This record gives sequence, C-alpha cells and structure tokens, in this order.
Amino acid sequence: MKQFIIDNIISILTTIFGGGSLYAYYTEKKKRKIEEKQLGADALKTMQDAYDKFTEDALRRYQEVVQEVAELKLKLKENDKVLAEEKEVYTKLRNLFYETKTELDKCKKRFDVQIKNMSKMQNETQKTPSKTTQIIKNQKR
Repeated sequence: MKQFIIDNIISILTTIFGGGSLYAYYTEKKKRKIEEKQLGADALKTMQDAYDKFTEDALRRYQEVVQEVAELKLKLKENDKVLAEEKEVYTKLRNLFYETKTELDKCKKRFDVQIKNMSKMQNETQKTPSKTTQIIKNQKR
C-alpha cells in the first residue's frame, strides 16, 4: 500500500485538493477576511473622523453660545443701569411737576382773589363818584 501511495501521491493530492481549487478556496477566504477587517477598520476610521468633526463643531458652537450669553448678560446689566437712571430722572421730573402744579394752583387762587377784589373796587367806585368827578359835575352846574 505504501508503494501505491508513493506512486499515486500526485493523483491523490490532486483529487483531495481538487487540482488546487481547494487551496485557492482557502486563500480566497483568508483574503476576504482580511479585506472585511480592512473595510471595517476604514469604516470605523471614517466614523471616528466624522465624530471628531462633529464634536469640534459642537464645541465651537457651544463656546459661541456661551460668549453670546455673556455679552447679553453684560448688555442686560447696562440696560438695568440705564433704566434705574431713567427712573430716577422720571421721579425727579414727576416731583417737580407736582410742585409746579401746586404753585400754579396757588397762583390761580391768588389771581381769583385779586380779580374779586378788583371787581369789588370797581363796583364801589362806580357807586361813589370820585372827588374829581364831583368837582367836574359841580363846575358844570
């Protein structure tokens, strides 16, 4: 049997391995596994790059929002100061207005009193003739 195997070793191997196609099958299978790993690694690298870009962009936008919020807080403080100043000016003007209105009311009352007094004086003057009027009347007679 040994002799038979030695004489026909090439035929036996060719039959077992299918004339090299079995060898080719295993080598192709290994190549495909390597290619799949490479594709997986490339896809992972692509995903990692996309994630890095996303995180950089998100961080940049976050920093912009934080800066904008800080600026808005500063503007709000400035507006609060201006509002407080304007309220103070308004209060002063309101007080001045009421003081002026009170003074005007007093002046009106004094004016009304003076008008009444003048009316009384005119009425009295018309009732009693003045000395010059009496002299003129006496001369005409």
